Order: sequence, then C-alpha cells, then structure tokens
Amino acid sequence: MYEPHRLHPAAILVFIGRNLRQMWQVLLPWLAIIIGKWSSFQGWGTFLLALTGVIYILYTILFWMRYNYSIQEQEFLLESGLFIKKKMNIPLERIHGVQISQGLVQRLFGLVKLEVETAGGGKKAEVSLVALERMEAERLRTVLYGKSTQTVESEVKAADYQLTTRRLLLAASTSNGIGVTLAAMLTVISQLDEWFPSLRIYEQVGQKLGHWFLSSYLSIILGIFLAIILAWILSLIGSLVRYGGFTLLREGDRILIKQGWVEKKQLNLPVRRLQAVTVVEGVLRRPLGLASIELVSAGYGDSSGTAVVIAPLLKKTEISGFLQSVFPEFAFETELEQIDPRARVSYIMRLLLPSLLLAVPISIFVPYGYLSLLLPVAAIILGNRQYQDAAWAIEGDKLIVRSRFLGLVTSVIPRRRIQWLGASQHFFQRRKGLQRLALTTASTAGGASFALAYIGSAKAAVIKNWFQQ
Repeated sequence: MYEPHRLHPAAILVFIGRNLRQMWQVLLPWLAIIIGKWSSFQGWGTFLLALTGVIYILYTILFWMRYNYSIQEQEFLLESGLFIKKKMNIPLERIHGVQISQGLVQRLFGLVKLEVETAGGGKKAEVSLVALERMEAERLRTVLYGKSTQTVESEVKAADYQLTTRRLLLAASTSNGIGVTLAAMLTVISQLDEWFPSLRIYEQVGQKLGHWFLSSYLSIILGIFLAIILAWILSLIGSLVRYGGFTLLREGDRILIKQGWVEKKQLNLPVRRLQAVTVVEGVLRRPLGLASIELVSAGYGDSSGTAVVIAPLLKKTEISGFLQSVFPEFAFETELEQIDPRARVSYIMRLLLPSLLLAVPISIFVPYGYLSLLLPVAAIILGNRQYQDAAWAIEGDKLIVRSRFLGLVTSVIPRRRIQWLGASQHFFQRRKGLQRLALTTASTAGGASFALAYIGSAKAAVIKNWFQQ
C-alpha cells in the first residue's frame, strides 16, 4: 500500500511552462499582434492580460492540488483534472522501465522527475511525475520494481562503461546531428525575410558580401562554409549537453544509464525487455574506425521514438569485448554472408531512377542545372556501396542483419524477440529469384523494423525456417 501523494509545489511552474510550450504556436500570432499594436491595448488591454494570467495561475494551482498518485492493490493509480476528473490505473506487472531525470526547474529546487514506461506505452512515458524529492522518487521506484518484477537469476556479473571526456568530445564532433542541425538552420534562414520583411536581411547580407568580395562565387562558398561550421558547433554543443557524464552499469538483469549535463537523466531498464542491439557506424565515424551502440527496448523510448544509446562511442575493435562483458546475450562472432550478386543492379537502380527523374528537368530548366547530373553518379556509387555492405548471418538463436543507407548499421535480433517476419516479391525480383525480407520486434514506437532487400529466395527460406523452429 502506498498512500496518495501530491507532487512538490514546484510542479506548478513545470505545468505552466509545459502548457506554454505546447500552446506557443497559438500564442505567438496573438503576441505579435499585441506588440505591434501595443498603443491600442494600453489601459483595458493591460488589465485584461493581467487578469488572464492570474486566472491561469490559479487554475494551475488548483490542478496541482487535484493531481495525486498512489499504489493500491497491485496497481499504480494517478488522479488528475479539475472540471473533468481523470483516473489512470496501471497494473504493476505492466511497468517495465522507470526513468529519473532532472531538468532546469528540478535542479533549481533540488528535485527530480520520474517517468514510468510500460510495454506498448507509445513514444512518451505513460506517467510523468514532474517534481518529486529525490528520496521520494527512489522509494517509489523501489516499490514499483519490487512489486512489478521478480529477481531474475543471471550469470552476468556487474559491468560498466563510462564515456571519458576525450571520447565525449570525439563523439560530439563526429555526430550525425550536424546534418539535422544544418537542415534546421537552412529552414529558419529561408523564412527570415517573411518573418522580418522590413529588415531586408537577404539584401543587406548580399550587399555586405558583395562589398567584401569581388567574386559572388567566393561569397557563396564562404557562406556555405560558415553555415557548416555553425551547424557543427551547435551539434557539438547539443551532443555535449546530452551525453555529458554518461555512465552505464549492468548488474544481473538490470541496466542503469546516467547522462546529461543540463537535464540529468537516469534510466533503469530490465534486460529481459531488450528486443535488439544495433551497432551504428556513421558517415563521419566509419572512416575513423568508430561506432556507437543502441538498443531497442519494449516499453521505453524518448519523445522522438528513437533507440536508447548504450555506448555513444567505441572503437570497432572494442565492440566485441563490450558486448561480451556487458550484453553477452547479443554478442556474436560469426562472419556475415553477403547477399546474392544478382542484387547489385537492383540496389543501384532503386537510387538511380529517382535521381534521374530529379536531375534531368533541373539540368534543362534551371541555371547551372547541369551540376545536378552529379546526382546520378552519386546514386550509382551509393547503390553499389549499399549492395556490398548488405549482409546477414544466423548464430544460434540470433539473426544478424547489416545494411546501409548512408551510415552502416549492424543489428542483432534474438529469435524470441521477432514478432513478425515476412517476405515480399515484385515482378522484377521474381525474375531474378530475389525477395525482400522484413521483420518487426516490439518497441515503444509501435515496432522496430529491420529488412534485407533483394536477398536470394533460397537464403530467405533458410531464415524463415530458422524463425519457425
């Protein structure tokens, strides 16, 4: 029995901030109108804004007073709501992950946030208790795990992994996040003239660069270079904040992960919920012989649905030893078998045809569009590389699948974790005796998928027979 408890009063600030973040797209246009016509809003407008703010704060306080949690009769109970009362009942046996983190508000008041994950709970936590005393959070987590899970005997002794400062910097410098950051920057830059038309930003920048450099080509090259450097710096900062102080501890059937400099996170997972392990060799890391390791777990995932990183950076020569010591259930030694040679043309054509459809009209109708003809060349090179790297192997009760989009990914999936396995075959594949083999495991995002494209039908039959055993 765990009597009903309220959150710490600091939760009021968290609720207010969270609601404002969720409503910013609605509030931003109104805020812009108010600022632009502030003279018209003075007097009664100021009073109305202040009254609205006071009412909203009072509503949040009453919401906090009605927000409580408890454990009764093998169920975690959560009650909330002011006008419409909501009740959430979660059987303790469904709880498979508990994460403790510490954001800016929590750190300011010496508190933590506790999130409860369940199998099939979706991308977000099933329950988020945003402001708890640390001792209270630890006690609640002990109660949840003590009643919801049984101790599983394991031959795995305590093993740990720590990310050193040198490797943290190297991991941040070679992260694939630079591409995402650069795309976000370009999106923002492309909208600046629409957001601030009176500033004429593009015109001003163009005049400055034209004044500094006689060559417009040099100005463009410099602009691209500066954008890449800025994206790299922002990505570097993001990775440092996310993985700072990263440590992983494996004791028997449980994994404890701690990470984060600004928002300190602590994740506790049962190994029995792990569905697959993937070794990721990014575009920047593979030439350096580096990789990261991620896992797919039923009942846990972040808000984007991504996998959990368990080793942000390792040398390729260290991967086998890391898996053997920390995750022996996913260790493998078997050499992978390359897919059927008849698949080479298919791998190339699936990239070449779209690139031709894009490059040909651009080269005809766009100035300097002939440069787009480099796309088909890149498609041929990448398609051939994807064919060369696609491979698979069966080792005992594990299926190992290797594939490439840009970076190289090697996935280890235990047979008992595969929920569905199927094959498809279109007309051209049938003529060549090829198939596309796909499988799905349980995960927070509704199922993690893995595939072997253009595998020979005989080899596909071997994998299907192995799965049915």
